Amino acid sequence: MDRDRPGAKRVSSGAKLSDRALLLQGSTALEGSVEVSGAKNAALPLLAASLLTREPVTLYRVPRISDVEVLLDILESLGTRWSWSGPSEVTLHTPELLSIAPPPELVLRMRASFELLGPILGREGEAELTLPGGCRLGPRPVDQHVRAIRGIGASVTEIEGSITAAYRRPLEGNVRFDIRTVGGTRNAIMAATLNSTQVVLENASTEPEVLALIGFLNHLGASIVVAGNTITVRGVGSLTGGDYEVIPDRMEAGTYLLAAAATRGLVTVSGIEPTHLFPVVSLLRDTGVSIQELDPVTLRVDARSRVLRPMEVVVKPHPGYPTDLHPQTVAFLSTVMGKSHVVDTVFPLRTAYLPELSRLGCQLDWEGDRADICIEGGRLQGGTAHVTDLRAGGALVIAALSAPEESYLTGIEHIQRGYQDLPYKLTSLGATISFVR
Repeated sequence: MDRDRPGAKRVSSGAKLSDRALLLQGSTALEGSVEVSGAKNAALPLLAASLLTREPVTLYRVPRISDVEVLLDILESLGTRWSWSGPSEVTLHTPELLSIAPPPELVLRMRASFELLGPILGREGEAELTLPGGCRLGPRPVDQHVRAIRGIGASVTEIEGSITAAYRRPLEGNVRFDIRTVGGTRNAIMAATLNSTQVVLENASTEPEVLALIGFLNHLGASIVVAGNTITVRGVGSLTGGDYEVIPDRMEAGTYLLAAAATRGLVTVSGIEPTHLFPVVSLLRDTGVSIQELDPVTLRVDARSRVLRPMEVVVKPHPGYPTDLHPQTVAFLSTVMGKSHVVDTVFPLRTAYLPELSRLGCQLDWEGDRADICIEGGRLQGGTAHVTDLRAGGALVIAALSAPEESYLTGIEHIQRGYQDLPYKLTSLGATISFVR
């Protein structure tokens, strides 16, 4: 199978990202144009959902990131035949499922692997998964997933770090989520797509990435209806094959918008869905940054020669301010003179990155392990910091580009989990970035 990236740029070969670091020279205003890749948080569930059909599926605009590669390896172990037919186009075909238990050593590498529970259960009537790994953002229990699967008629057993689920008659039932959970909603949808009478999910997540999954499954013949925050699934027995395009990555787009603002640059971000970016665009405009919609898929951010205002930000479930832009927003606001404040109500323990961001001159104050962060904006400074998770990587890169001195970032394998070619795209905007040992 072709795992090479056609036309991709490489700084060097033969070295793992975990063996390398990024050296960034800051104090350069970003300028130019950048195109956003397909969304990690949409592509992964679409890949998992391909298990629900015995027919070939082709996905377009799939980001070439390490989480996608890990999931493809998992799918291959389950019987999926897959191949890249272009830089971001992958075809998958699973005529037979060879196992109901993905390899634990791969599952432990990424949290999104737990969303294989729904499609395996839905197709085979039983599934067994090791509890997943992934970013360390504080406790993110899978109890809402388990409660939903039980609520629609499956039995679930939890033993020594693994979960087994099974059902013997068509799934049915009403489930009201205690909190809006993206992964729990998607798992329940995929479990019910084939063999259910009627499943109703209330207080369900309807984030763009959830709606993208529903659009994909309906395109293959599923019967899923969304009304507000209620999702109704009726089983259809089988799905066809088909083609589908992954939605733009709103977190990558938001990272570029915030990086342009932090460096007081002028950047055009294309290939986006503007409605997905309303919270971050509103925030940037409120601080004094100029943002223009050039066409339906393109925004231009202009922060040149502007005196920006500090802000209060409360992270909330969709359609509120997204938690996956919280760290990058803290980095940006650290460049804005005055006192800003960020509170995360979605992942309130998302704080592991804060000491690392402080190493680059960000003046931050928080209580214990709560993401209630006071920011004293001002001049940043170069330094050495470690990337603790994917979005922390975006935040540290923004801070490093805003500081006048050089910065050295380790742990950059986390960046590759969700940002396709981030160093190269930033270099095209004028940033000075190199890989070093």
